[in-house]
Amino acid sequence: MAAFESYTTGETDFSAQLAAIKDSGADVLFLPNYYSEIPLQVGQAREMGLDLPIIGADAWGPLEADALPDLEGCFFSTHYATDIASPVAQAFVSSYEAAYGQVPDDVAALTYDAFGLLSEAIRSQGKADSESIRNGLASIRRYEGVTGVMEFQATGDPVKSAVILKIEGGKFVFYRQAEP
Repeated sequence: MAAFESYTTGETDFSAQLAAIKDSGADVLFLPNYYSEIPLQVGQAREMGLDLPIIGADAWGPLEADALPDLEGCFFSTHYATDIASPVAQAFVSSYEAAYGQVPDDVAALTYDAFGLLSEAIRSQGKADSESIRNGLASIRRYEGVTGVMEFQATGDPVKSAVILKIEGGKFVFYRQAEP
């Protein structure tokens, strides 16, 4: 069973939506919402006795550290994790920390991959005009980047790795990576 519920921006009482989800017999609670709403929604779900796995999306990444203990055991998908096992990702993390004195976030990793794809496209075509870049990008079939493996198909949209993080011990912990 499933239930789909919505709410209005600024809403703080989610009890009606959560009750409908609870009554539906759902096996999981998927909250693809903004990080600012998640602690309140998860708290209300748990107060109602919704004892379901709770999962979310990359919008959870900016969650504040003080909110994490209340989200213990929740999972969310994202683009990247600093403790990912990939040698490409580990080299990026080391280089970034040496250059900037901090751990790179997912935006830095995505930006690095975007420029890596651009560089590969220009290199394959031998020039940097817009048509050559477009053709170069279209010719990339598989790219292993910091955020994982991307495979490009006829549509131009990549099939990409997804990283699953678990909130455990008050922090984000790499759980699993799904490859295309």
